[in-house]
Amino acid sequence: MRERPELNKELDSATFRSFYYLKQELAAFCKEYGLPASGSKAEIGGQFEYNTYIRDFFADNPGKSLHDAIKCWNYKKGLPGHHRHEHSDLRALD
Repeated sequence: MRERPELNKELDSATFRSFYYLKQELAAFCKEYGLPASGSKAEIGGQFEYNTYIRDFFADNPGKSLHDAIKCWNYKKGLPGHHRHEHSDLRALD
């Protein structure tokens, strides 16, 4: 596993999305560069769950399409419990 890079404006989006940054780190970054820093991580929880699910889906299922990933995500979020990817979610593709 790669070491998490420092949050800075030179960081490319793919690298940024590959790592987890604390709310405090994101707020400090925004303040340093004059960006709005309002809101909370709770307000983006659904998007965070989706992004994590899709990233984990592709790591577990090389060669599958984004359409497949979204179909599995929609199946998973309709189930009770956690919304983390599990290989068994592929039953949504049957």
